[in-house]
Amino acid sequence: LIFVSWRIREEMKKLIGGTLTLLTVPLLVQSATIPCSQKEYQTFPVVVGCVGADDTAIAVFPAMKQSTAALFPIGLDGMYIALMSSADDRPMGMYDDSTEDCIVGPGAACTFSTSCTAESDYCHTWNGMSISYYSTIRKQAIAVQGILNSKFRVDVFNSGPAATDSVIYKYGNAARCVYPRPGCTVCKNWDSCPEELEPRCDGTANVICTDRPPLAADQNWIEFTFGGSDLPTSGCACCDKPVDPTPVQFAMALALSGPTLPAKSPKGSPVLAAMKLFFSWLNQEHGGICFN
Repeated sequence: LIFVSWRIREEMKKLIGGTLTLLTVPLLVQSATIPCSQKEYQTFPVVVGCVGADDTAIAVFPAMKQSTAALFPIGLDGMYIALMSSADDRPMGMYDDSTEDCIVGPGAACTFSTSCTAESDYCHTWNGMSISYYSTIRKQAIAVQGILNSKFRVDVFNSGPAATDSVIYKYGNAARCVYPRPGCTVCKNWDSCPEELEPRCDGTANVICTDRPPLAADQNWIEFTFGGSDLPTSGCACCDKPVDPTPVQFAMALALSGPTLPAKSPKGSPVLAAMKLFFSWLNQEHGGICFN
């Protein structure tokens, strides 16, 4: 597990308030920087940005599981990824992400399973692209030369206990930026929090489940009337319509969410106050809201 100290955890509870549960994505990631935005969480050890990069990530691959190490988008100017582990321990394969076809990797299921003589030997050709697949006792490497015309996903198969490996990667500039960046996921897509909690993200693989912020009390009711009005108001737009004596309570939540709605109150934000004034005017001067 990714270690988060008690002190950091307590400080985060003070900052956020309420219930706090720390979770991590299955493919745990250690990174010197935070490559995802503050409203995202990191799902893969390699995050592909708009500008070329040459770096190393340390990833913990879960036991008995196939995990994605990287996703390289169409239009990228070449890519390279290497796993400092033998194919016998944790085989690595590259897939066409749109078709799930294995392009290179060990085993008969892949289009190419034969190792090239060196990492610089692009001995395989697929869909007009030159590909190198190099596998030794201590290292596996996959590289594509030139502009990528397919989205490639690199998976690692761990048939043993959880293991930590170095993932070396390199890629060129992207033809266009992709957001969220491959390797990041928007925080709201995290679905492992209990129903009464919501996820909070900080750009790392750590996701916090905390209390949903309650609706501000006495702030969110607006009332208006459907139908006509029996008021003898000059120019009443709805006076000839049937009167519905029951006002409709229309709830608004500005940047807030919650399972219940508060009681009616004249108090509220300037925006809500203005809207309440507007609907009050509609009710009194024009008989509410009617439909022809």
